[in-house]
Formats: sequence, structure tokens, C-alpha cells
Amino acid sequence: MITKLIEMRFKTELTYAMKLQLEALMQGSRREQGCLQYDIYNHLSKANAIFFVEKWQSLEHLELHRIGPIVFQFKRELGDLIEDKIDMSVAGNG
Repeated sequence: MITKLIEMRFKTELTYAMKLQLEALMQGSRREQGCLQYDIYNHLSKANAIFFVEKWQSLEHLELHRIGPIVFQFKRELGDLIEDKIDMSVAGNG
């Protein structure tokens, strides 16, 4: 199992439209093969930041997600609003 944790910051506070895009990303990702968990949380002290908690069956599943249409759509819609620096950690067991 692979666990991925991300803190993503945006150039502006999250708007309703941005939250709808994040919800679509989360729901679509949950339907992907190999997805065990995909949750998005609001940062409690930064109005422009969120956390992703993802769990995947394997690195292959994670990579397919990363290059797949759901992430492509998200980047196309919100990519210009994401700050350049994203904090990310990937861990696995087994």
C-alpha cells in the first residue's frame, strides 16, 4: 500500500468554484482502480491551503492516477492558481 500526503497552497483563498473542482477531483479519484482512500481537508490556519490524503494499492496505481484524465482536468482548471511549491510525501509498506 502507498500513502501520499500533500499540502497544496493556492495563490488566492479558495473560492466556491475552486472547491467544486476539488470535490470533482476527489470523487473521480475515488472511483479509479487501486484507490483505497482519497480525501481533501481544509487547512485550519491558511485559507489558501488544503491537504490531500491518498492511499493506493501500488505505485503503479498512483502513477496511473497522476497521469490520468482526472488529474489532467484538475490541472487544466486550477493549475495556474497553484503555488509552485507543493509539500509532498510518499510512503509505502511491504
